[in-house]
Amino acid sequence: MGAAKQRRLAGAITAAGLVCIWALVRAIADAQPHGGPASETPHVTRSTDDGSSPAANSEDVDGERRLRINDLQLLGTHNSYHVAPDSFASETIATVAPAEAKAIDCTQRSLTEQLALLGLRHFELDCYLDPDGRLFCDPLVLRLARAAGRDVPAFDPDGVLKAPGIKILHSPDFDVRTTAFTLAAAMTEIRAWSDRNPGHVPLFLLLELKSESFSPTRPLPWGQEGFVELHRELEAVWPRCRILTPRDVQGDAATLREAVEGRGWPDLDDHRGKVVFLLDNEGPLRDRYLASTANDRLLFVSVDRDHPAAAWMKRNDPVAHEQEIRGVGRRNAGSIIFGRSRQ
Repeated sequence: MGAAKQRRLAGAITAAGLVCIWALVRAIADAQPHGGPASETPHVTRSTDDGSSPAANSEDVDGERRLRINDLQLLGTHNSYHVAPDSFASETIATVAPAEAKAIDCTQRSLTEQLALLGLRHFELDCYLDPDGRLFCDPLVLRLARAAGRDVPAFDPDGVLKAPGIKILHSPDFDVRTTAFTLAAAMTEIRAWSDRNPGHVPLFLLLELKSESFSPTRPLPWGQEGFVELHRELEAVWPRCRILTPRDVQGDAATLREAVEGRGWPDLDDHRGKVVFLLDNEGPLRDRYLASTANDRLLFVSVDRDHPAAAWMKRNDPVAHEQEIRGVGRRNAGSIIFGRSRQ
């Protein structure tokens, strides 16, 4: 593929810095519920890819094709909580990793503004365990700033990070500023918007469970106890009836993959006002999550398309994986693909 074609493909996927979710099955349709007015500004349009007819696993209702969730094309953000490091932190990071300091010099709007003003429906959050509290409340970069006599903006003035609970940040000790310090706070903010806009399409919330650090603070590893806490915090904000789970999508099929390949994701209008949780991690952590939550799983996982739990796949470089993505659309109708554009 030539450079010009690559630019056209990447530009068509999404705008700069946005994460794009798209389903490679046929119709992409208006978000307005059938038989009633939309409760939010529509952000998808009715069309067919390559001019073809609607997918075979769709249903006609009163002459119109009913949309399934995998018919949607949505935009979202990566590091959806991120606030750029202050000047001292940025200078400190740049002494060791100048390219990284430049890459993280960005601030997202609040989650509410991303939902209400930008029309985004997908978010990515980096989650760290902190069962005893205080693990992230006094990051090294702030201690260095105090020692150097540098004034920096206030950090966690309400002491939220001192309390136990899963925390949200990009990297311990240095890239620590965020619009939502805790998973509970992020979920509560999104839930409040959802309650005000009950007709919205399902919100896709991608969670990366982090435990690595290149600084003195050593995050805890994720295991069965952590997964239980993750589920507990999510369900403390979202009642089960507002969460679309892998079991819901699987229904009476033998596996989740068979359900998605056979009929696709569920009908869109039956699941408005809900959230969908996805696990960003792959490899051993994903496998531990699968083994620990076999009977009560909240998060969909990214696995090979032949895996029994396959329902979505993560391909962060859509240009490099163009042919594979097109192949998934043909062979695995119903699957959802997540990609990222850095244009």
